[in-house]
Amino acid sequence: IEESLVPVLQSEQVLRSTLESIEARERNAKTKEEKRKAEMERWEVEQNRRIVELEKLDIKERIENTLHAIREKEIAHQSVVDKEGMLKTKIHELEIEQKRIELNAKLAEITHKRGDAELKLSEIIKEKNRIETLLLEAQTKEKTIEGSEHDIERRMSVVHSFKEEETLADSRVQLEKQRHEVEESRWKAEDEAEALGLSEEEAEKTLKEIKKLEAEVVAQLANFK
Repeated sequence: IEESLVPVLQSEQVLRSTLESIEARERNAKTKEEKRKAEMERWEVEQNRRIVELEKLDIKERIENTLHAIREKEIAHQSVVDKEGMLKTKIHELEIEQKRIELNAKLAEITHKRGDAELKLSEIIKEKNRIETLLLEAQTKEKTIEGSEHDIERRMSVVHSFKEEETLADSRVQLEKQRHEVEESRWKAEDEAEALGLSEEEAEKTLKEIKKLEAEVVAQLANFK
């Protein structure tokens, strides 16, 4: 998620620089036409900056929520580890034979499964983050291409020669092809992100069930003090 914030911050900085440049043109405008043109450009850039700003705030909120969730998980995990260590020490000191051995073996098996489940969930989250980064990149490319297409359309509306119109049309066709490719890559990333989201839910459900079973075994072991 933090990696996905980098291009957003870069876009925000570019937009700030653009606004500074436009505002300088406003101040130095010699005619009302020049000033109005600069003002309209500023409106568009300000709107884009707000979009980027909202995206930045959304990502920062997700980072904050994730960090909070991580801290809670670490505390809960450490608590389980501490309890597990205490139980193993008590089991070692007591001479409760068959039942203690069976429960200890079962706990080890469950703990191993929990480790595998945690690893699987971690890998899914890592892949999901990678896909979301690709998705963000595709969306950014889309916006850039769309901007270029709009610029060409604007220039074509005031074209002065056939040659110039032909050149602009060729450029537009190339941009449309690029846009189609980017859109297809975005489709793929969206589908993969959706599939990974489902996998993440299933992995979390499995891990929750394993932890519940683990807690039950730990509770049983606690009876053999």
